Amino acid sequence: MLPEAVAGRLSYEVYAQLPADGKRWEFLEGEVFVTPAPSPAHQFTVVRLSHALDSGSAAFGAGHVVLVSPVDVILADDEIVQPDVVVARSAQLSVRGIEGAPPLIAEVLSPARPSLDRDVKARRYAAHGVQRYWIVDPLAKSIECYELQRDGYVLRGRAGQDDLLTLDDLPGLAIDLARIWLPA
Repeated sequence: MLPEAVAGRLSYEVYAQLPADGKRWEFLEGEVFVTPAPSPAHQFTVVRLSHALDSGSAAFGAGHVVLVSPVDVILADDEIVQPDVVVARSAQLSVRGIEGAPPLIAEVLSPARPSLDRDVKARRYAAHGVQRYWIVDPLAKSIECYELQRDGYVLRGRAGQDDLLTLDDLPGLAIDLARIWLPA
């Protein structure tokens, strides 16, 4: 529940007033989503995936950075998210966070609320022009890589537990998936 001090129109100004309570607050389609701290398996995957993307960042071209949550991605004044992993253009970085749609967002699924990432976020990211959206499932040990087309996201690649993830449209990027999952 939103504190009374921030009830009303959802905007970045309201968002900036939220309490620092250790939770992840996001505004999407006029709704507030609050998520508790992620699991160790989730965080391990986030860290390892970000390192792999950073090592292969040449695939995105010069002037790109890889960042991990918590970092605000301000898609619009009333839509602010904190994706797990983001590849952004350096020119998008501001004191507030990442301004506008970055070239790639990766979300690591939470077992408690997979529909938030698969449905709500996918729809909003597409509406704001996020070119690539990856859904990472640490339980199934798989990654689905989507690319934005005219009618929404289209699956460009899927890789599993011990696969080497490569994509035709990102030459030079190769991610050994066996290295991004928390060891048993």
